[in-house]
Amino acid sequence: MNYDNGSYGFLASNGTIGVQSGTNSISIYASNRIIGQEFNAISDRRVKENITEWENALETISELRVVGYNKLTKNGSAMGELGLIGQELIEVFPLAVRVSPGDVPNETGEWEEVNDFHAVNYQTVFMLAIRAIQEQQKQIEEIETENTELRSLVERMNARLTALEED
Repeated sequence: MNYDNGSYGFLASNGTIGVQSGTNSISIYASNRIIGQEFNAISDRRVKENITEWENALETISELRVVGYNKLTKNGSAMGELGLIGQELIEVFPLAVRVSPGDVPNETGEWEEVNDFHAVNYQTVFMLAIRAIQEQQKQIEEIETENTELRSLVERMNARLTALEED
């Protein structure tokens, strides 16, 4: 099956559906929310190459700025959300940002197409967060081991001190 033919399906919030074509990487576009029971991403090892462990995820996560905002829509409503800003994220973690054509409001409030629309791949950000948790867990385990060793040392030193005081 060839899914990369440049066409994509769309569903607008007014109920309009259709197919568009062009030089983009979109398969489905919805102008409003998509709700479903389950969404799956292809993750079979056989379609992956150059597999490596991601390093310094905790440092990268620490640089991300999570913000609350109202998302503007073409129908004028603004929905409160929590997330990242694509233009900021691309500076810290470019792997999670796609830049492509998209619609934005201009200075007069009219919507126009731009070629540098930033979209965040939150699945990639989520994978970074999992890796950061793994790194942090390793740090916690190292600190716990060091703490156990230090407690043991303090106990031995206290025992020696008690023995010296009894003499």
